[in-house]
Amino acid sequence: MDKTSAELPTEILHQILSLLPTKTAARTALLSKSWLKACSTKPHLCFDISDPIEYRAHEFLRIVDNTLERYHRDNNLPISSFELCISFYDHIYCDGLVDKWLDIITDKRASKVSLFVKSKAKEYCERYNLFVHNIFKMKFIQHLELNHCQILLAKRKALFYDDKIKCDNLKNITLCYVTISQLALESLISCCPQIEKVSIQYCVGFNSIRVSKTLPKLVCFSIFCCPIVEVEIVDAPKLLSFEYVNKGDSVPYLSSDNLHICLRTIEIGTCQNLRRVEFVKVTVEYWDLFKIIQKLHSVKELILHYCRYLRKIKISSSTLEVCSIVQCDLVEEAIFDTPKLLSLAFSDQDRLPSLSFERAPSQCRVSINIDILWDVQHLMNLRRFLVELGDQVVDLTLSTFSKSLILPRGIYHLPTLEVEHLELSYSDITTATYSSYNYDVIFAICLPKILTLQCDKKLKKFLRQQWLKKRK
Repeated sequence: MDKTSAELPTEILHQILSLLPTKTAARTALLSKSWLKACSTKPHLCFDISDPIEYRAHEFLRIVDNTLERYHRDNNLPISSFELCISFYDHIYCDGLVDKWLDIITDKRASKVSLFVKSKAKEYCERYNLFVHNIFKMKFIQHLELNHCQILLAKRKALFYDDKIKCDNLKNITLCYVTISQLALESLISCCPQIEKVSIQYCVGFNSIRVSKTLPKLVCFSIFCCPIVEVEIVDAPKLLSFEYVNKGDSVPYLSSDNLHICLRTIEIGTCQNLRRVEFVKVTVEYWDLFKIIQKLHSVKELILHYCRYLRKIKISSSTLEVCSIVQCDLVEEAIFDTPKLLSLAFSDQDRLPSLSFERAPSQCRVSINIDILWDVQHLMNLRRFLVELGDQVVDLTLSTFSKSLILPRGIYHLPTLEVEHLELSYSDITTATYSSYNYDVIFAICLPKILTLQCDKKLKKFLRQQWLKKRK
């Protein structure tokens, strides 16, 4: 910061402070009186503690409390956003304080609240308890993010009546590692007509999500690693993106038993403008999922991963541009009536489905990613799939193949199949272990126009020479 920055209007200094990390912003108070004033009156409050050492946690809470008390006493000091990030070993440090602070920022009409109150204990009962009425009364809030807390119901159920829920300006909700009841969650979503985005990640306490009221502005709805069996969205005419993902690499604080609870029923209702739909690890019955996919007339991007019961895909869409299918191993047939399809990807399929295009543009690229070719059946299934693709542009990625794979004698009499691009990633094969048989396996599959190799230099050189000979 140079000295001339102190001459800027306070509003500009506030804006600069809102873009700086918390510690850096605090140090600007030493620059000049103008910066000191800006630091003590900024409307964007951000408090972050990364090390929950006991004495430091007490000092941190004292600073937050004193700051908010000062803003509360001065009617001329507004709060437009409030971010709190604290970790603790014992939630008694925070008992009552966070609720008090939420009361203050509610009175100050804060429009953005991000609350991260994380317990170091892994038990759900050790999470910070936040009463739901403290959220429902935030009339001016537009953005709400809650992390690692437990939302408790009020004693009086009357609080859930529409006239008791004041946060009708809420636009974005993000819940991450939150324990919340089904009643509280559905009330929070359904009674906020301005809601545009909902993201629920690693949350428990409910087994279904039913949005029974019209949400005229809802654009994006995302569910990630939550043990639910049913989703119902009755009417969201502007909904563009729906994601359900139940497969995470590591899921702290969530038992493996919960991850085995998968979505079995979904009703999207009159969401006719969906542009992006992602299903990852759903157990919806084949026919129900098939009917849902058929309804997606306006979708531009469709992602189907680990849909274990899906047996047939039939898509008729004048808008679909991107489709990705991963480990949907029971799919036997895929039919595409998609005149604008630009990218179709198949990955990690034990068996590639029978594929047909009723309509598809010639520039559509079909990507096939196979980790390992196990046997002759797998190899011939891949060849059959390439034949069905006809003149489509094909990108094939092959990582390796089983050393026990034996080529059938008649394969050399079959016509050579051309693909646009073949990528070979042979991390476990070197020139010393390579043989003419390996070479035969590769080019028995297809002959690429472009060859990309991920292997040792000598093997790469040899394969390129063999490929160039074949191309001639």
